[in-house]
Amino acid sequence: MKKLLLVLALLVLAVPAEAKVWKIDYAKSKLSFTGLQAGRPFGGVFGSWEGVLDFDPDHTESAKIDVTINMASSATGDKQRDEALPQKDWFDVAAFPKAIYHVVKLEKVDDMHFEMKGQLTIKGKTHEVSLPFTFMPETAGMRMKGETDVDRSQFDIGMGEWAGEALVAHKVTIDIDVLMN
Repeated sequence: MKKLLLVLALLVLAVPAEAKVWKIDYAKSKLSFTGLQAGRPFGGVFGSWEGVLDFDPDHTESAKIDVTINMASSATGDKQRDEALPQKDWFDVAAFPKAIYHVVKLEKVDDMHFEMKGQLTIKGKTHEVSLPFTFMPETAGMRMKGETDVDRSQFDIGMGEWAGEALVAHKVTIDIDVLMN
């Protein structure tokens, strides 16, 4: 009988923890970017994106996180820039309407700090991007906030006269602010 109880206890402990599928509150979440043009900062947001956040903060090894961004939904508040971004030299939304971030590894740094390591695909180019973030409780759920830098030239964003850094810096900061429950 003791052996049977021991075997049952080991089986229960061997069952992996089930990840939680988080529901994103898009109205209270934001995916934004900042950069420099002619030495002056500018910012923008992606108004249309969706994510699958399936993870347990205590068992990150089974995490499944994917984010799909509608590149035509970018908005900076500057008419000229907003008209240029969807064009071929920039996001080329006619040929590449979506960008995808697929997380291949989620690491827990401590109770509130994590790091996603994933593959970001924009304009058919895929590069590894790590994104450290905090994961904090709020009244309405959990808040995920983080930022990372990417080099726009790796994704052929800003071609032609915009390819160099004289007009627009290669470094672009991506910020996430996601409320989920």
